[in-house]
Amino acid sequence: MSRKFTIVILACWITAGCGFQPLFEARKHNPVVNEFAYVHVAPIKDRIGQQLRNELLHQLHVSAPQNRAKYKLVSTLREGTQTLAVRKSAFATRANLTVTANFHLMAEGKDTPVLLATEKTTVSYNILSSEFATLSARNNAQERAIKSLGKSIVVRLAVFFNRQ
Repeated sequence: MSRKFTIVILACWITAGCGFQPLFEARKHNPVVNEFAYVHVAPIKDRIGQQLRNELLHQLHVSAPQNRAKYKLVSTLREGTQTLAVRKSAFATRANLTVTANFHLMAEGKDTPVLLATEKTTVSYNILSSEFATLSARNNAQERAIKSLGKSIVVRLAVFFNRQ
Protein backbone atom coordinates (compact mmCIF):
# COMPACT_ATOMS: atom_id res chain seq x y z
CA MET A 1 0.00 0.00 0.00
CA SER A 2 2.77 2.39 0.88
CA ARG A 3 4.62 1.73 -2.39
CA LYS A 4 1.50 2.45 -4.51
CA PHE A 5 0.85 5.64 -2.58
CA THR A 6 4.45 6.77 -3.14
CA ILE A 7 4.19 6.07 -6.87
CA VAL A 8 0.93 8.06 -7.17
CA ILE A 9 2.39 11.01 -5.26
CA LEU A 10 5.55 10.91 -7.39
CA ALA A 11 3.52 10.81 -10.62
CA CYS A 12 1.42 13.80 -9.50
CA TRP A 13 4.54 15.72 -8.51
CA ILE A 14 6.25 15.03 -11.86
CA THR A 15 3.12 16.02 -13.81
CA ALA A 16 2.76 19.25 -11.84
CA GLY A 17 6.42 20.09 -12.31
CA CYS A 18 6.47 19.64 -16.08
CA GLY A 19 4.05 22.50 -16.70
CA PHE A 20 1.19 20.28 -17.81
CA GLN A 21 -2.06 22.20 -17.91
CA PRO A 22 -5.43 20.97 -19.21
CA LEU A 23 -6.61 22.60 -22.42
CA PHE A 24 -10.18 23.07 -21.18
CA GLU A 25 -9.38 24.19 -17.69
CA ALA A 26 -12.39 24.81 -15.46
CA ARG A 27 -11.24 28.33 -14.60
CA LYS A 28 -13.61 31.21 -15.05
CA HIS A 29 -11.13 33.25 -17.08
CA ASN A 30 -9.72 30.55 -19.34
CA PRO A 31 -8.50 32.38 -22.48
CA VAL A 32 -9.25 29.41 -24.77
CA VAL A 33 -12.84 29.08 -23.64
CA ASN A 34 -13.27 32.86 -23.72
CA GLU A 35 -12.17 32.98 -27.38
CA PHE A 36 -14.86 30.44 -28.31
CA ALA A 37 -17.49 33.10 -27.62
CA TYR A 38 -16.04 35.23 -30.45
CA VAL A 39 -16.37 32.53 -33.14
CA HIS A 40 -19.25 32.94 -35.59
CA VAL A 41 -20.18 29.58 -37.13
CA ALA A 42 -21.32 30.15 -40.71
CA PRO A 43 -24.33 28.16 -41.97
CA ILE A 44 -23.43 24.81 -43.53
CA LYS A 45 -25.25 23.31 -46.51
CA ASP A 46 -27.72 20.37 -46.22
CA ARG A 47 -29.38 18.79 -43.21
CA ILE A 48 -26.23 17.15 -41.89
CA GLY A 49 -24.51 20.54 -42.15
CA GLN A 50 -27.25 22.14 -40.07
CA GLN A 51 -26.76 19.44 -37.45
CA LEU A 52 -22.99 20.05 -37.37
CA ARG A 53 -23.52 23.80 -37.05
CA ASN A 54 -25.91 23.28 -34.13
CA GLU A 55 -23.41 20.94 -32.47
CA LEU A 56 -20.61 23.48 -32.88
CA LEU A 57 -22.75 26.32 -31.53
CA HIS A 58 -23.66 24.18 -28.54
CA GLN A 59 -20.04 23.31 -27.78
CA LEU A 60 -18.47 26.70 -28.49
CA HIS A 61 -20.99 28.99 -26.82
CA VAL A 62 -21.92 26.90 -23.84
CA SER A 63 -20.48 29.19 -21.16
CA ALA A 64 -20.90 32.69 -22.54
CA PRO A 65 -23.36 34.67 -24.60
CA GLN A 66 -22.40 35.33 -28.21
CA ASN A 67 -20.19 38.38 -28.39
CA ARG A 68 -19.17 40.41 -31.42
CA ALA A 69 -17.48 37.93 -33.74
CA LYS A 70 -13.72 38.19 -34.19
CA TYR A 71 -13.57 34.96 -36.18
CA LYS A 72 -15.72 33.22 -38.75
CA LEU A 73 -15.72 29.42 -39.01
CA VAL A 74 -16.62 28.22 -42.51
CA SER A 75 -17.15 24.50 -43.11
CA THR A 76 -18.03 22.16 -45.94
CA LEU A 77 -19.07 18.54 -45.50
CA ARG A 78 -18.68 15.45 -47.66
CA GLU A 79 -20.51 12.22 -46.95
CA GLY A 80 -19.73 8.78 -48.31
CA THR A 81 -21.04 5.29 -47.70
CA GLN A 82 -19.16 2.06 -48.18
CA THR A 83 -20.98 -1.26 -47.89
CA LEU A 84 -19.24 -4.23 -46.35
CA ALA A 85 -20.00 -7.59 -44.73
CA VAL A 86 -21.68 -9.03 -47.82
CA ARG A 87 -23.78 -12.19 -47.53
CA LYS A 88 -23.67 -15.07 -49.99
CA SER A 89 -26.83 -13.67 -51.55
CA ALA A 90 -24.81 -10.53 -52.48
CA PHE A 91 -26.70 -8.26 -50.03
CA ALA A 92 -24.65 -6.06 -47.75
CA THR A 93 -25.41 -6.27 -44.04
CA ARG A 94 -23.13 -3.52 -42.75
CA ALA A 95 -22.05 -0.11 -44.00
CA ASN A 96 -19.53 2.54 -43.05
CA LEU A 97 -20.56 6.17 -43.19
CA THR A 98 -17.62 8.52 -43.65
CA VAL A 99 -18.13 12.23 -43.06
CA THR A 100 -15.32 14.67 -43.86
CA ALA A 101 -15.37 18.28 -42.73
CA ASN A 102 -13.09 20.82 -44.39
CA PHE A 103 -13.07 24.04 -42.40
CA HIS A 104 -11.20 27.28 -42.12
CA LEU A 105 -11.16 30.02 -39.54
CA MET A 106 -11.09 33.58 -40.83
CA ALA A 107 -10.01 36.43 -38.59
CA GLU A 108 -11.93 39.68 -38.82
CA GLY A 109 -10.43 41.99 -41.41
CA LYS A 110 -8.14 39.35 -42.95
CA ASP A 111 -8.48 37.79 -46.39
CA THR A 112 -6.48 34.66 -45.66
CA PRO A 113 -7.55 31.96 -43.21
CA VAL A 114 -5.69 31.77 -39.92
CA LEU A 115 -6.49 28.06 -39.64
CA LEU A 116 -7.14 25.50 -42.39
CA ALA A 117 -7.98 21.96 -41.33
CA THR A 118 -9.80 18.76 -42.21
CA GLU A 119 -11.47 16.35 -39.82
CA LYS A 120 -12.81 12.96 -40.82
CA THR A 121 -14.86 10.38 -38.98
CA THR A 122 -16.16 6.95 -39.91
CA VAL A 123 -19.08 5.25 -38.17
CA SER A 124 -20.77 1.95 -38.91
CA TYR A 125 -24.39 0.89 -39.05
CA ASN A 126 -26.36 -2.23 -39.90
CA ILE A 127 -28.26 -2.68 -43.13
CA LEU A 128 -31.43 -4.55 -42.20
CA SER A 129 -34.23 -6.12 -44.19
CA SER A 130 -36.60 -3.32 -43.19
CA GLU A 131 -35.99 -0.04 -45.06
CA PHE A 132 -37.28 1.96 -42.09
CA ALA A 133 -34.90 0.21 -39.70
CA THR A 134 -31.98 0.79 -42.06
CA LEU A 135 -32.89 4.47 -42.43
CA SER A 136 -33.14 4.78 -38.65
CA ALA A 137 -29.72 3.14 -38.23
CA ARG A 138 -28.23 5.47 -40.85
CA ASN A 139 -29.71 8.55 -39.13
CA ASN A 140 -28.25 7.37 -35.84
CA ALA A 141 -24.87 6.90 -37.53
CA GLN A 142 -25.08 10.47 -38.89
CA GLU A 143 -25.79 11.80 -35.39
CA ARG A 144 -22.78 9.93 -33.99
CA ALA A 145 -20.59 11.21 -36.81
CA ILE A 146 -21.71 14.80 -36.22
CA LYS A 147 -20.99 14.61 -32.48
CA SER A 148 -17.56 13.18 -33.20
CA LEU A 149 -16.77 15.83 -35.83
CA GLY A 150 -18.02 18.60 -33.56
CA LYS A 151 -15.70 17.50 -30.75
CA SER A 152 -12.75 17.16 -33.11
CA ILE A 153 -13.28 20.63 -34.57
CA VAL A 154 -13.62 22.22 -31.13
CA VAL A 155 -10.41 20.53 -29.97
CA ARG A 156 -8.62 21.76 -33.12
CA LEU A 157 -9.87 25.30 -32.41
CA ALA A 158 -8.82 25.03 -28.76
CA VAL A 159 -5.29 24.02 -29.75
CA PHE A 160 -5.16 26.94 -32.20
CA PHE A 161 -6.33 29.49 -29.61
CA ASN A 162 -4.02 28.04 -26.97
CA ARG A 163 -1.01 28.60 -29.26
CA GLN A 164 -1.94 32.22 -29.93
